[in-house]
Amino acid sequence: MRTLRQPLSLFLAALLLCAQSVAQSPAISQMPSSGAQSDLKRARKAAEQGGRAEAAGRLGEALAAYEQASRYAPQDANIVTRAASLRSKLVRARVDAAERDALAGHFDQATDELAAALAIDPGNTIVAERLGQLKSMEEEQAPRAAS
Repeated sequence: MRTLRQPLSLFLAALLLCAQSVAQSPAISQMPSSGAQSDLKRARKAAEQGGRAEAAGRLGEALAAYEQASRYAPQDANIVTRAASLRSKLVRARVDAAERDALAGHFDQATDELAAALAIDPGNTIVAERLGQLKSMEEEQAPRAAS
């Protein structure tokens, strides 16, 4: 029995060392590829175009460029954040304009503003809900105006 313990211990120790060395070596999928490099170049170029457009006040163009850059480099938090921040700014401006229009009784203009905000951020459920509310308010106002 004693003669089996020593070879078994050596075998288990060797197995443990092999497992550690495999775990510490970089995986093939983690190594950079030439395709990833070209996407990073495209992302940087698109982000630079977005920055120039934003500085010039062409915010729609800037958003399109930032979104393109974030598609090229979705792991780049800076690029993704710039796109999200500008999208939020544009949506907020449209929502604010819609609320001002609604308070003034211009429900048709308010719904147009919210529709534009929803076109910028189609997944925004809050804007979609508010658009539905304003449309129903507009429909309620229409019979009163006709009377």
